[in-house]
Amino acid sequence: MTCSPASRFASRPRHRSVARSYRKKPVARTTHRHVSPRRCIHLQAHCQSCHRPGEVGPFSLTTYKQAVNWSSDIKEYTRDRKMPPWKPSEASHPFATDRRLSIKDISTLAAWVDGGTPEGDPKDAPAAPSS
Repeated sequence: MTCSPASRFASRPRHRSVARSYRKKPVARTTHRHVSPRRCIHLQAHCQSCHRPGEVGPFSLTTYKQAVNWSSDIKEYTRDRKMPPWKPSEASHPFATDRRLSIKDISTLAAWVDGGTPEGDPKDAPAAPSS
């Protein structure tokens, strides 16, 4: 008796509607909740050390308006790993002060830009750093 791949699965019930109900819905990335200039895991931690008044960065990224004005460049430069600058090669030993963004952080920034740079609710923004 030969068994084709289609006949093997013909007797199994299909539960596509159940599988679809468990899929995660995409979360819209907003400035204040995910990439806020005051959000520690993104712009605040990785960009503002240089991109703030009086520092070496050629423009500031301390407000929503500034981040939106530079959003396409933020996406491009983080995707290409030009920012934040990090000269050691991938093959070198790990550094405690590694400044590279994680793939998740880069994806979050890109999703925020691709989603139209929504501001979100200012109440979701964490407090500004004290120093």
